[in-house]
Amino acid sequence: MKPHAYTASDYAGIGSKNIKFYYGYERTQNGENCFEAVFQENGEEKVITIPYSKLGTKADEWNCEECLMQGIAWIFQKYKLCL
Repeated sequence: MKPHAYTASDYAGIGSKNIKFYYGYERTQNGENCFEAVFQENGEEKVITIPYSKLGTKADEWNCEECLMQGIAWIFQKYKLCL
């Protein structure tokens, strides 16, 4: 799988072989959009979900690109990613 990035008015994402980041309307909790990180490790899928209200961004909930970047920043700050 080649790395790819995509965006629309109501979602945005980045994906590669074993990691995917997504923000938008397809992932919701309590009626709000969510950021989602999906990691593949040894055939097992691990999912981290952060609702918009917990992202801490000043961006509007529908500024999907900025919310996506804020979610990725949280992942890098909170988790140790091993390459």
